[in-house]
Amino acid sequence: MGCVLIPVILMRRLSTLGGMILIIAHGISSSAIFLIAYYIYQINFSRSLLLTKGFLVFSRAISLTWFLVLIINIAAPPTLNLLSEILVITRLIFHNKINAFLIVIIILAGSAYTLIIYRSSIQGSKIVSSNNKILRLTETLNISNHLIWGFTLILRVSLLNT
Repeated sequence: MGCVLIPVILMRRLSTLGGMILIIAHGISSSAIFLIAYYIYQINFSRSLLLTKGFLVFSRAISLTWFLVLIINIAAPPTLNLLSEILVITRLIFHNKINAFLIVIIILAGSAYTLIIYRSSIQGSKIVSSNNKILRLTETLNISNHLIWGFTLILRVSLLNT
């Protein structure tokens, strides 16, 4: 999100559009990450990644949604985050080529950290028995709402380009 201000300050049309799209995409993906993390906390009563291992055994729907939201967050294709990051980062690299190496390192480190979080919370054997609370309908609708908004924005952008 720190990369949003520079293209806006440079006042280039595509980079400013990319910055605005990045703000919207980040708002959707980050709120979905916090929502699912809250649901995982409600089920396990712990924020420790050590105690949330083996969550795939408990709920495949949450683990699939967790994976999709984290993939959206790291800007994998065909997400809105990828389009916005391409617009912003190309402008940053065009403006100052010295920062290209640093930007690549930051992107790779963030993506690796996100995948490590997914792996450590989903895989492994269950250490503590969970509450076995089944997600209520409202919680499922909240998660679905974030995914629907994320994919609707993807489809809108792709339909505008054709």
